[in-house]
Amino acid sequence: MGEAEIIPLITGPASALGICLLVGTGIYRLAANTLAPMLKAAIDRHLASVDEMSRRHQDQHEKIISQLETVDRKLGGVYARLSDIREHQQQAG
Repeated sequence: MGEAEIIPLITGPASALGICLLVGTGIYRLAANTLAPMLKAAIDRHLASVDEMSRRHQDQHEKIISQLETVDRKLGGVYARLSDIREHQQQAG
């Protein structure tokens, strides 16, 4: 095989296919070794953030419910006293 026969193989469709395979392999390695771990880390951070927000929301919800129960008890006492005052006014008047 002489130079005249080798040069078309090196510069022709076979070399283009080889270059495409090399570039494809490089892109695959880049995606598998770099992009996938970066995406996984980003998703893990996002899910941890969502979990933290959910936990804080649950804590706030429990505090609000507790405060509402306290307000309800105090309003019940106010209504009871108001009822007593009205009864005394009706008896006096």
